[in-house]
Amino acid sequence: MVSIGFLLRLISSQDTYQSIQSQIVSNPSKFDDTLATFQYGSLLVAGILKKVQHSKDSSAYSAKVYQSLRAIFYYFQDYRIVSRCWSLIPLLASLLRQLNSKPNISYSKLMPLAQTLSLVIFQALENYAAVLSHNFLSLPNFDLNDPKDQQYNTKVYRLSYRFWALYVILELADISRSILRPGSTATLRSSLDLAKLNPIAIRLYNNLGFLPLTFHWSTSGFLPETLIGLFGFVGSGALAYPHWVRLSKHLTSTLN
Repeated sequence: MVSIGFLLRLISSQDTYQSIQSQIVSNPSKFDDTLATFQYGSLLVAGILKKVQHSKDSSAYSAKVYQSLRAIFYYFQDYRIVSRCWSLIPLLASLLRQLNSKPNISYSKLMPLAQTLSLVIFQALENYAAVLSHNFLSLPNFDLNDPKDQQYNTKVYRLSYRFWALYVILELADISRSILRPGSTATLRSSLDLAKLNPIAIRLYNNLGFLPLTFHWSTSGFLPETLIGLFGFVGSGALAYPHWVRLSKHLTSTLN
């Protein structure tokens, strides 16, 4: 049980904020995992809040909280899409490195190549859609007030998320192979043990959570807000959880 004294030391310690900065905020991937967890968590709470509204007295305030939580979701979503644009650079570097490596027609070569290629196409298309939706380049023949251009922008986004879906399917196929192949040390039970920070468990929960969302975003949308929040929270939380566990262990050992 965490004592009040420890919480006070945690809040007042300079090391707490320096550790969060060095271990989470300064790492784009870990910071994005954390933001995504808050993003989908806010929508999950908003969806639940909408379903449990009963009394008229609380409905007005609940509606304001609901709208605020949805605003947080869309703010984080927009921020993450724009900041994710830069990830195309390391993805391209990884793709070129794999293409320039020694030719080898094997699973260990082709699976990572297919995964990286799907991510490169996803990110390039999402970047293009983000540029269109924010009109960063002031394209002369594109106007977001025009319904046809809006529809075109939406189609680009949906197409990009289909390549995200491809990546997730490839990931799940690779995870299944790791668990089921003869002589594998990974078992189904160990693969589900996220508490021990099992890398396969992290990948499994991450991709199982995101799989429904890839199909949702790739189409006109079929999931209610509560399920979008739930699946996204599981998927992103699986990635963020190990970061914050390691941070908490560091702070516990430092401040105790």
